[in-house]
Amino acid sequence: MKEIIMYGTIGMAGFFLLLMGSIIYNPRIWLQDYPEVIKNRVPQKNDKENRLSLVVGIPFMALLFLLPLYGAVRFAMNTPEASFLQIFLVIIGIYNMMNLTDYVIIDLLIFCLWTPKFIRIPEERFQKKDYETYWEHTRGFFIGFGMSLVLGLVGGFVIHLLI
Repeated sequence: MKEIIMYGTIGMAGFFLLLMGSIIYNPRIWLQDYPEVIKNRVPQKNDKENRLSLVVGIPFMALLFLLPLYGAVRFAMNTPEASFLQIFLVIIGIYNMMNLTDYVIIDLLIFCLWTPKFIRIPEERFQKKDYETYWEHTRGFFIGFGMSLVLGLVGGFVIHLLI
């Protein structure tokens, strides 16, 4: 299933560049995803930051949900005998390559271990321990995994019926 590797790699690169680029530009764009202790110490997002969240969030969500479906459609079109299980695995494989990029590279390595200045909320009184929220990041990974299962089931069913 070369589609998993090909589209998963594209997704990992796009996911990483979009997320890190927007964090470097303005980490407050992702304020809703920061730990509660940090969110409670800084002002809420202003109108400009909310608009930026939409501008970045729409392509981010499109990448996260549409790329696995596109990869599965390509797989099904190139493999006429593809089973529902194979299509399902392509979808969750691509999605979880992005999910693992977020969890391992961005959450664990960059946020928890490195915690560079560019990811810190500017108005926030920095305390490294507030960014070392391993459980929150792990919980986020499992939520993402659950979302991949739902996307895989629904998308796999529809693709299997239509192609």
